[in-house]
Amino acid sequence: MAYTSHPLAAVKDRRRLLHITAAQIASELGMDTNSFGRLERGERRCYLDKALKIANILKCQVEDLGRPLSPEERVELFKQGEQRRAVLDMSDDDPEVAEVLLEWDNDDTGAAAQ
Repeated sequence: MAYTSHPLAAVKDRRRLLHITAAQIASELGMDTNSFGRLERGERRCYLDKALKIANILKCQVEDLGRPLSPEERVELFKQGEQRRAVLDMSDDDPEVAEVLLEWDNDDTGAAAQ
């Protein structure tokens, strides 16, 4: 398995495809956006507890955070991201959709829970 330069090298690519901002992940981790950016760039050490949380947010395995995405994975993440963006757009007008989105984002049945 080929890894890139640091253990979180693929996080930015994954979160962008899923339409998740650095600020959203930073908030979930209880840190500011600049600190998360340093983690994402490999300028700051990331401990296992934070890596597990990031993997859960991105619905992947911890070891996937540093592995470059295959073309097939990129397409699948893009599709998931487009679905997420569509639901986010709908949630602006409908509180019930917003509630479903929250459940979907907090769903523990994703790849990270496997």
